[in-house]
Amino acid sequence: MRAQVRANDVIKERDLGAPIVTPERPSLITPPEVPTATVETLSALRLRWIKLNRPSPKQIDDNALYVSYFVQLFGDLPVNEVTKKQVIAFRDKLLDRPRNVPNKLAKSSLAEQIAWGATTKAPRLSRGTINAKGIGSVSTLMRIALDDELITINPCAGTRLKLDDRDVVDREPYSPAELNAIVASKIYQVPARISKAG
Repeated sequence: MRAQVRANDVIKERDLGAPIVTPERPSLITPPEVPTATVETLSALRLRWIKLNRPSPKQIDDNALYVSYFVQLFGDLPVNEVTKKQVIAFRDKLLDRPRNVPNKLAKSSLAEQIAWGATTKAPRLSRGTINAKGIGSVSTLMRIALDDELITINPCAGTRLKLDDRDVVDREPYSPAELNAIVASKIYQVPARISKAG
């Protein structure tokens, strides 16, 4: 209570213009230096993803392909340097990539595949493929980085393409005539040879 009365008296004196003794500012407290951990690159994190999740060979191949496209565009960045703008630019580049390329271009760069596609009327990657495999491959690695506290936000969040009815491929079931043609083939007529086991 006495401290409150004294504080009110000091405020009154200050309001009347009396000089008030101001306490010295305390010295700044500097936090101790924390050793900086090395942040994994996308390629290193991809190997970790394989070890942690044991994906199928197809998933490994798809992930390798799309992560390599990202690396071709921006380099093998540490995961904390990947930005949302880069993910959007990557997504937009994939919109120009042909769905299928000739065998001679299968191992070529993304830029070469896009250049070839510009000279043909070949269909482009579907928006669903870009979302699932393109952005999905990079986002998978970012989720691991997020879980390992290497990053605080997934830069792939909110970058997927919007899908509508035009993006859904209707696949009709086989007609009875088509099923009869399949079943009438030799593969179903002649018993398959089974090699001896063991």
